[in-house]
Amino acid sequence: MLIGISKRISPELIKILMEMGHGDELALADGNFPAASHAQRLIRCDGHSLPELLDDILQLFPLDRNAEHSIALMKVDPGDPVEHRRHSGIKQSRMPHSRSCLITTRGKLFKSIAII
Repeated sequence: MLIGISKRISPELIKILMEMGHGDELALADGNFPAASHAQRLIRCDGHSLPELLDDILQLFPLDRNAEHSIALMKVDPGDPVEHRRHSGIKQSRMPHSRSCLITTRGKLFKSIAII
């Protein structure tokens, strides 16, 4: 048993993080994201909030400092107040970990996706 790792991070997620290298990407998405058609590997993290899981991952996993954008947020649909609040919370409290943030559109394929 490892000490100091959040209970929100499953053994499967730890394994994925340890296998990742330069250029690999991890998407954190809610349950409405079509992960089965976008992921090579899918990890469920049901019942956890995205900002809390992101904080836990950033305690263990260094961001690529050489990347132009080490964090990307999916573009919010117009008029979606829930997603707007979620993005605002992530940007305000988590962006110190990153040089900049890229807002991206849907449709990208990811190596791994953790579903919240």
